[in-house]
Amino acid sequence: MAEEPQPKKWKGGEEQERSADDAMATRHKVWQAMAPFREGTRRPTPADIKRTTDKFFEANSSASVEKCKDALKELMTQTGCNKVADDALLNSAVAAMAPKDGTVNVPDFLLCWNNWMKLGERPRTALIVVDVQHDFIDGSLALRACDAKQDGAEVVPIINALHRTAPFDLVVITKDWHPRDHISFHPNLTQERLHSSETRNVKDIPLFAQVKLADGQTQTMWPAHCVQGSKGAELHKDLEVGNLDHTVVKGTNSMIDSYSAFFDNARKSKTPLSDLLRRYKIDDVYCCGLAYDREQQHECQ
Repeated sequence: MAEEPQPKKWKGGEEQERSADDAMATRHKVWQAMAPFREGTRRPTPADIKRTTDKFFEANSSASVEKCKDALKELMTQTGCNKVADDALLNSAVAAMAPKDGTVNVPDFLLCWNNWMKLGERPRTALIVVDVQHDFIDGSLALRACDAKQDGAEVVPIINALHRTAPFDLVVITKDWHPRDHISFHPNLTQERLHSSETRNVKDIPLFAQVKLADGQTQTMWPAHCVQGSKGAELHKDLEVGNLDHTVVKGTNSMIDSYSAFFDNARKSKTPLSDLLRRYKIDDVYCCGLAYDREQQHECQ
């Protein structure tokens, strides 16, 4: 997920530190408090913000949490909301963003608006569609061959409907994209690739076994799958991919596996995904697709 926006240079140029838990708690309060904005007929404009700050804040002076609440209520009225936020929620949200002395000046208020309140009005969202490829549906690692006997193709119409109806700011399609000599493929395992502490003979190591490789990494031995340019590496034929969607491939290094679409398993190299999320200024990330126990789980973490 994109990094949580952190308000900087609060009152008097000081920086107020926020832990990740504090940031998420504040974000949740703001999201609840800003719900009426999402029901309004239009979004607050810079002119709306200026009129409101002119009304409730005198030049270069501080305003109380109560006045900040009144300013937000005014904005909600200007933007056509049928109701204003619950008073307790507004109070909690503004107090959480205010400096310790409980007052906010205009620059502080605007900083809060741009870094927190505006996200509550309409966060920027991304959809990550994970590895909806033939080898995970009807190929060498088909889900239907697993104990649960799931048909991976069943996710395709659900993803398509989500893609069509939800206004995501960014859609990313991930793909396993392995070279033929990939180290995770069971047929490619040799004694030389095993760690010196590995006592088993390579001929005795079965498919899906875990081994310790020469570089110290623990590796599950998979059947060959999603080989670059192969049918198994192709996306399901019915998966709808838009012209503006981005594709991120992973597992391209022969010598190391990669479950996450952000980086390889040793975190030695990364994909373009984190840079894409930052470029599009994404606040919330939604994941869907196949292989939750491996790929999706690593994306979410």
